[in-house]
Amino acid sequence: MPVSADSGFSVEFERRVESGLRKCGVDLSSGIQSCGVAVSGGADSVSLLMSMAALSLRYGFRLYVITVNHFIRPDDETVTDAEFVSGLCGRLSAAGFDVLCSVRNLGRGEVSAEAAGRGHGVEEAARFLRYREFSRFAEENGLPFLATAHNSGDQLETILMRFLQGASLDGASGIRRRRGIFVRPLIGIQRSDIERYLNIKGILWRTDSTNSDTSYLRNRIRHELVPFLDSSFPGWRTSVVNGAEKLRADSDFLNALVPELPPVQPDGSVVLDADSFSALDFPVARRLLLKACNRVSSDQRISDAFVSDVVCSAGNKTRGFDKYAGKVRISLKNGNLYVRKYSERLTDLCFSAIIRESGVYGFPGCEICVDGVPGGTSVEITCGEKTAVVRTDFPFRIRNFRTDDRILAADGKMRRIADIFADWHIPPEMRPMIPLVQELSSPEQNIISILGSAAGFSDWTVKSV
Repeated sequence: MPVSADSGFSVEFERRVESGLRKCGVDLSSGIQSCGVAVSGGADSVSLLMSMAALSLRYGFRLYVITVNHFIRPDDETVTDAEFVSGLCGRLSAAGFDVLCSVRNLGRGEVSAEAAGRGHGVEEAARFLRYREFSRFAEENGLPFLATAHNSGDQLETILMRFLQGASLDGASGIRRRRGIFVRPLIGIQRSDIERYLNIKGILWRTDSTNSDTSYLRNRIRHELVPFLDSSFPGWRTSVVNGAEKLRADSDFLNALVPELPPVQPDGSVVLDADSFSALDFPVARRLLLKACNRVSSDQRISDAFVSDVVCSAGNKTRGFDKYAGKVRISLKNGNLYVRKYSERLTDLCFSAIIRESGVYGFPGCEICVDGVPGGTSVEITCGEKTAVVRTDFPFRIRNFRTDDRILAADGKMRRIADIFADWHIPPEMRPMIPLVQELSSPEQNIISILGSAAGFSDWTVKSV
């Protein structure tokens, strides 16, 4: 009996997933007894689950599925997602597939608390906690690897996002097929093929409502930049992926030049000889320092700007320094560079002033010039080398950042300023130095400008209030 086009596509899709696993270093024919899969309920992860289930019948391994409930969306959405994944696994098990499912519930408010502590926004904190649960799950069940469902679209979005953020060579090369136990067998498969596979199988999937929220940089790239590139630059997808692969090869070469770290000291610090460190080429020194930071505080995301600043400062060995990036402290003294986890609480920097007239005002780390006429509709605020036209009248307030601050975005939605700082890659220790402009003439007293130019970053000014 001839094989239908739909059946042939399904078989070919599953072969592509198996091929993707081989490219990640996983050979299912080698007698692997168990495989892990992370499933959120979206089309990508559901297609990964279904194709891995089909492969499990062929090769005889048990499939361990994990889904994580972050509790950062309404319960009727996030709880239902977890129930959907659990139900789908139950149906597979009843149909004869060897599938076990685990639902991991984070504590309510845990993501927000982690975001406040890490200083890189809710999305980054959710990812950190999610992968923490993945790692625990894999260890508990003795899994040789755990597959996640990043596809070719995710790869392109990540490359574009990191390029726009000025990422390092490592970041600009995109998502790696394998990192530790985590493998991405769908990284070469398009979303259209994923949805076609599920439609042929008659399998539904869940849609995350936040995927359409363009206040997030990734979503703006997905819904605005990618369609523009598709319509204006045919063939850009292949070019970008090929370029990223070349960057990854260069990055791997540089990483191979990084010296081994010395043993961790009894106090938990890593000590580097300043002379030897300064003699390294800049790209190698950056990688060595980042490696040391990760060794002393693996849960702390360190910005490229901070690492580059330390590398440059270390070249002047006649002047010692102490620099902080969240939980990491780096000191130069007595000819050594000390990298250690910093557990003490830094004194909170707070400033606030009501501006009633034009003039020059001093704030921590910057001087701000205000030029306007009382009773007018706008004032000019010059900070650093930039001048922002802010739609407000006297009096108004200039103060620094608070964790719950929000500002109006161009799409009419309110965005968390903490997320904007994360998108701009402003290190946590610098965020209290960024002045905010708060209007006082309305009951809401909204934030209407972020003067990022005070620290060499962008400004964000609401066009109308």
